[in-house]
Amino acid sequence: MERTARVNGAALAGMMMVAMVAAPSVGEANDAVTLEKAAYGPYGAQSLVVANSAGSWRQLMAELEAAGALAITPAPEPPTDVDWSHEVVVLVAAGPTGYDVEVEVTRLSNGRTKVEPKYTRLGNDGGESLPYHLVKLPKTAYLADVVAIGNDVATLLPMVGDMPLPAGPTTWGQLKAAYR
Repeated sequence: MERTARVNGAALAGMMMVAMVAAPSVGEANDAVTLEKAAYGPYGAQSLVVANSAGSWRQLMAELEAAGALAITPAPEPPTDVDWSHEVVVLVAAGPTGYDVEVEVTRLSNGRTKVEPKYTRLGNDGGESLPYHLVKLPKTAYLADVVAIGNDVATLLPMVGDMPLPAGPTTWGQLKAAYR
């Protein structure tokens, strides 16, 4: 019986190692820093905005306004808590869909990063809600300026690309992944 317990324990440890190695993502801390998140905002349609500068933000907001995708005008000013030389902002607005939205950033096992919205059904079927989530992330080439409205949002998400390593201590795995 003691031998069986050791074998079963070894088999369990082996299965756990396989599960950890085969996991599709490493799921490290979300690199997104929330700037704004609300159940009711000025974005009257499902929207995606990625802006790399205050000027880009103004231009992309003007495009949303011209397309009738803003419920409140004038368009919001650029966020102030952003170091535009090192950071980019990502806005995902759910519009009147009956869903709340949250921007999630996941580090994948291949060292790349996935930015995607997580939608959660609202208990009141949305009512008058216009939920949105605005985050800032480290600036990277795959997060170029973009605006999308309505069904076009789904064609651009999720966004997957390389993101700089986080500041502070770096694990051997993160370093290897950065050079693959």
